[in-house]
Amino acid sequence: MKVVLNLWDGVRFDAIFKVNDWMGLPNLFRVIKNGVLYTNIYTEEPALTPQCVARIMCNRRGKWISQSLWEKMHKRSCFVGYPEDSVRGYLRKIPHCELLDVLYKRKLEAYLKSTPEGRKKMNKHRMCYPDEFRMKVARRMIPKYDFTFVYFPGPDSAAHDCRDQKKHIYHHGSPYVHAIKNCDRLLGKLLQTLDRTAPNDYVVMIVADHGMSDEGRHSIGKWTDKIIMQVPFAVMGKGIRSNWYEQSLYHTYDITSGIVGLFKGDAHNTIFRHALRNHS
Repeated sequence: MKVVLNLWDGVRFDAIFKVNDWMGLPNLFRVIKNGVLYTNIYTEEPALTPQCVARIMCNRRGKWISQSLWEKMHKRSCFVGYPEDSVRGYLRKIPHCELLDVLYKRKLEAYLKSTPEGRKKMNKHRMCYPDEFRMKVARRMIPKYDFTFVYFPGPDSAAHDCRDQKKHIYHHGSPYVHAIKNCDRLLGKLLQTLDRTAPNDYVVMIVADHGMSDEGRHSIGKWTDKIIMQVPFAVMGKGIRSNWYEQSLYHTYDITSGIVGLFKGDAHNTIFRHALRNHS
């Protein structure tokens, strides 16, 4: 079985419904219709992406999912566009785990840091490869690995653009809305790859890492921490029930034990306990 975790950076829970009403998100809502949408899952960090991603990729004891998979089952893991510099060296030491550094344009960033103008530009935005590039890399990697993590930072970068323009994330022509629409288009490509390489033998998950907050330079809106910390999480695939809205309370670090449970066969003891077709 293949498992793919696709992270859409900075997508609010309410955004998936708003953008679906305005522009349509057929691939995400294919996952929701044929799978499970979690309506009550929260991150513990409302603004800073590194901590939020760590919460998703680590269990309650701070063990990274790739290490868990390797230690328990010797599964092959691949990280496409993993964003955290602090763990790059650590992940590279784990057998059966490949880290594809296809997020930041590091050579361009090194050049920009050499000039005042470049440093000013870097303070505003880091230089990223487009999400389209990561999608193409992921499509080549998915057939080779048991677990693939695919990172799309587009919506988060677009929210920063809204902030710089002194505009709300929800406005006419909002780059944030269009970035979410683009993530859905890229998700469609990932689903095509899974349908072709592992028909009826995969689980795909889509999750965000945080909502929007002004402290993180996202838009100009003001929201409560509860709204900011609620994130969408949808799962579809082998053994997962269809068209189910899961309302139990979970946190993003629960996803790690759920993924390991899918491989171990004890997912009924994890976040997926009510999402499985043969649930009690």
